Amino acid sequence: MRLVRGLLGVGALALLLLLPARDVARPLPLQGHGATAKESVAFVWSADGARLAAIDDLSLRPVGRRSALIGYVDTWAFSRTQPALLAVAARPRSDRDDDVLRFVNVSSRRLVKRTVNLGGGTRALLWARPDRVVALVGRCCSPGTWVVTVDPGARRIVSESELDDDVSAVARAA
Repeated sequence: MRLVRGLLGVGALALLLLLPARDVARPLPLQGHGATAKESVAFVWSADGARLAAIDDLSLRPVGRRSALIGYVDTWAFSRTQPALLAVAARPRSDRDDDVLRFVNVSSRRLVKRTVNLGGGTRALLWARPDRVVALVGRCCSPGTWVVTVDPGARRIVSESELDDDVSAVARAA
């Protein structure tokens, strides 16, 4: 009797999994040559560093005006405000270790003039809330990692704290 109930249960489960569900199988929309071009934003690199540019989604080529020179980008984070801002941790020169935090208006690709010196190489950046950007910074010639909190409106560091241990890996996630 247990064997029959077990087989019936497994059979019912298999039938549920094999039956097509309503509204689950949707066609995948593919856009061909007639599709309209949309733009994304990306860093465009050259020998002297990166600039922010609009990229055509179909051709993947830069279009329109590029931003002023940002530098050698280590990491970045988007704000959720309007107009959208991009916080970029970058070194002005390739032979320098200290990053500066720069802000870029994404739609106009204009750089905000005032920067914040982070005092080291930035490994990660998070725009935690509208009034706080958090950076994970390593300092040259000293072990350890610092969490540096920046007020993006005032363009100043509001707190720094050293972590007890080293950070060995960083990943970006939703």
